[in-house]
Amino acid sequence: MAVIDKGSTTSQADVVSQGGSSGAALVTTPGYSSTGTAQGAGVSGAPTFVGYGELDGGSAFGTRVVKPIGVDQDGRLIASIANMLDREQFNYTAQNTGKYSHTFTSMTATVSASGLLCNSGASTTTAQGFTFGTFAEFPVGGPDEAVTYCETALSLSVVSNVIASGVTFDVGMFRRGASTAFLGTDGVYFRFSSAGIQGVANNNATETVAFTNSSLAFSANDNHRYGIAIAEKTVYFFIDDVLYGRVTTALANPLVVRSPTLPWSLRQTNGGTPSTALQVTVTSYFVSNRGPEYQAPFSVVGNRTLGSYQGLSGGTMGSLAGNVANNTQPSAAVASNTALTANLISGLGGTCLETDTLAVNTDGIIMSYQVPAGAISVQGRRLVVTGIRIDSFIQTALTGGGYNDRFILCWGHTAVSLATAESASFATGTAKAPRKHILGSRTVASGAVALVQLSTISMTWANPIYVNPNEFIALARRKVGTAPSAGVVQHCVTLDYGWE
Repeated sequence: MAVIDKGSTTSQADVVSQGGSSGAALVTTPGYSSTGTAQGAGVSGAPTFVGYGELDGGSAFGTRVVKPIGVDQDGRLIASIANMLDREQFNYTAQNTGKYSHTFTSMTATVSASGLLCNSGASTTTAQGFTFGTFAEFPVGGPDEAVTYCETALSLSVVSNVIASGVTFDVGMFRRGASTAFLGTDGVYFRFSSAGIQGVANNNATETVAFTNSSLAFSANDNHRYGIAIAEKTVYFFIDDVLYGRVTTALANPLVVRSPTLPWSLRQTNGGTPSTALQVTVTSYFVSNRGPEYQAPFSVVGNRTLGSYQGLSGGTMGSLAGNVANNTQPSAAVASNTALTANLISGLGGTCLETDTLAVNTDGIIMSYQVPAGAISVQGRRLVVTGIRIDSFIQTALTGGGYNDRFILCWGHTAVSLATAESASFATGTAKAPRKHILGSRTVASGAVALVQLSTISMTWANPIYVNPNEFIALARRKVGTAPSAGVVQHCVTLDYGWE
């Protein structure tokens, strides 16, 4: 190296003062100076950003794994965003039948605030088994720029490396089999058995084991996270963010799995008669697509992960629309201002028959729904409403009448009554009065005959209406004019909504 001499001629290395007594080498890199003059070899000789990101340090897999950091044709860093496809925390008390499928032969499962308990009866009987998983399927096998990631948190009832012979438990993303063993027909998953913990890639019923670890002695009932990253040709298996194995598919296979989409699944079977029962408690899972960011409102993401227009996990199952039972016509009832009359719409939209005799200038509740209150075993989600449509017709001819009716959407009140008052500042047990949105009005003729279609009321909002957990949302109707002495109107109400 040339003589280092601060302030020397240009033919020698130079240093700059750093902290007084010490010095650092002064380096001029190729490129352009601040005045735009080429220096060194110019921009063609400038240093480039060449780097690798560490996927895993190699503490378990044995080899450090790195991936190159990429740029696009414009020199921008390629970034990957975790776009959520599905998630669940099992902390409620009944199966969400709108979201999960459950099939079993004698062996079954239960769910509680502690999680999803597999083999809840602690079976040690041979030829018993069950499966559980999503109805929904998620894209897998994309290029490295669009990796699908699935992570499941669970605990075992025994030490992980002393599982009794004959027991098999699989969890990951796979197509569930249809017989007692319920062996997956395609997919990727962690397997727990007497062999220890394994990572398995299943391509059209041909299994390839990525790794087998029989020495991991996770304590009984300790919760660990098991992650699977699925790319086009490679699958990575992580336990608590440490890489334990990977599988690269054969060149003859276009994808590491055969399916372009897969559900989140688990299955357990007793292939023999184990000496000790295995019970697995699954507390949560998360499925995401790691790739380009896409834009979607939280309410859309909520419907994707929680189910569209149906009850939340831990709450009412099935459709939330009221009075829509198959081949069933509801009975007629008079609306009330302070309560939801039986046979009117208890839910988010639906149909009802209103006996049209409520006095004029009175807000009668046609539909009412209380958003579930959050609790340990119930999800506290906000309801997001973006639109409503009301179609009505004369069911039974009106006697007298002749009026205009006005529909009002009411929400946010903490009791079913529309007369609920707002609490004073810092009063104990804060109560809320309903917030109100006028939806429109229409004319109903005196003595209107049966089957006359009334004008449709329809509205959408650029700014959604939010209803918090434990609050009510209601649809009210008010007449101005003369109330009929008899007659029935049928209402059909549809809401556009989601969950956040």
